[in-house]
Amino acid sequence: MRWLLLTSLLALSGCTLFLASSVTPCDAAADCRSGQDCRAGFCEGAGGGDEGEGGEGEGEGEGEGEGEGEGEGEGEGGEGEGEGEGEGEGEGEPPFQGCGDVPNPEWADPDFAFRIPLSFCDAQAQNVEVDELPVLVRLGGNDVDFDDFREAGRDIRFIDQRGATPVVLAHEREVFRNDANDANDVALLWVKVPLMNPSTERDHVWMYYGADGATDTSFGSGTFSVYDAAWHFDDPDNDFQLVEAKRGIASLVAANALDTAPTLIERGLNLSGANAFAVIDDEATLAAPNPFDLQTAAGSLSLVLGPASNGELSNGMAVFYSDGANPKSFGFDQVSLHLTVVNTTENPDGAIGVSMPTNPPRLGPGTPQFVAAAGGVLNRSTFNHVLVSWTATNVQLFVNGNLVAQANIDIVPFTPAFIDLGTSQELANVLRGSIDEMRAANVPRSAAFVRAEAKSTLGQLVNVGVVEAR
Repeated sequence: MRWLLLTSLLALSGCTLFLASSVTPCDAAADCRSGQDCRAGFCEGAGGGDEGEGGEGEGEGEGEGEGEGEGEGEGEGGEGEGEGEGEGEGEGEPPFQGCGDVPNPEWADPDFAFRIPLSFCDAQAQNVEVDELPVLVRLGGNDVDFDDFREAGRDIRFIDQRGATPVVLAHEREVFRNDANDANDVALLWVKVPLMNPSTERDHVWMYYGADGATDTSFGSGTFSVYDAAWHFDDPDNDFQLVEAKRGIASLVAANALDTAPTLIERGLNLSGANAFAVIDDEATLAAPNPFDLQTAAGSLSLVLGPASNGELSNGMAVFYSDGANPKSFGFDQVSLHLTVVNTTENPDGAIGVSMPTNPPRLGPGTPQFVAAAGGVLNRSTFNHVLVSWTATNVQLFVNGNLVAQANIDIVPFTPAFIDLGTSQELANVLRGSIDEMRAANVPRSAAFVRAEAKSTLGQLVNVGVVEAR
């Protein structure tokens, strides 16, 4: 009776009971072996040397449970080694192994057949929280079986289960390609993580998929809400519309010898031809319904800068904010802001500088005067994450998440009307290289945010776990 009642109660509670085969349930001493007594529903004693001291005693061993804790383990016996139902420190069922141990939560939605954990790992980062960052998740055929997705990835959901209630996160599906050859499968997904501290190596989210009839919830406006504008520069079929990711509308107004080519993240703007450039309109085209209206009183601008398809990253202006005056600004004056790849005497290769209006003006006789510049920080043979952040009195320049130059100086704001890419005045100061993943905002960025954005963009932040099937 006692055994049946215990089993029934455990079944009703949803618990699973694990007993070693040598443990005998009982109602009376007559149910036990010679020398054993019936205590608390189980035979205990030294009979046959089968049990150690205390069948329900404390023992050390491998137990069932989550992480290190109390579990049913192998007890160490007195007269012979016996297996008992002990409360011991057992290794238990291991939690999800991210960069650190992460709890394995209940299934958030039974309609989804699969899930995979994604943790954010950067042990060298500052111990500072970063909020609202769109994080790049790159998946290939070795990470997941792309045949398990439904409707070309439209069933993907990112869910934050770190709190008491699961929260569905905004995401954008930039690329999803299920190829006949699994080696060519790729998904490039951006998920907005509300809060994380990569230095702890414990923050994480879950990606769920495999739900029939799931609606498509991919949208750029929610995912990139922390920016005023963002561009992927994918432009399939080379239609050269330079679609702005938040609004999903074309922003290109002028171009020359423009092309797209494979870059760090799928495809990017390829400026390899003679006098290749692009001009994005901040006002006219986007005045209706929703211009992104960039300002320069304070802000930030980031991009991935690397070699063009011909392997070249030359000197020249990479990104240029212009006031739109006629004639247009050439750059080093009081109505433009720009990032420029240069050579310096101290560092003949890999230098970059930022120039913007200041008080007093930083102008030299025929020589560009940068607000902040650093040499030897760009690798011209690969892709670099570059970000400039400024307030009314300070400018900071970062490369690959590291602060490389800064200056305390009074900024003179102006209103940009155009963003020139690869040029300053359409065929002046032309850059040969590639530009990808450009984001602009009217707010400055903290060093922690910059590092997390750089690590994410360069594919150095997210640790992809192992798929679980429901």
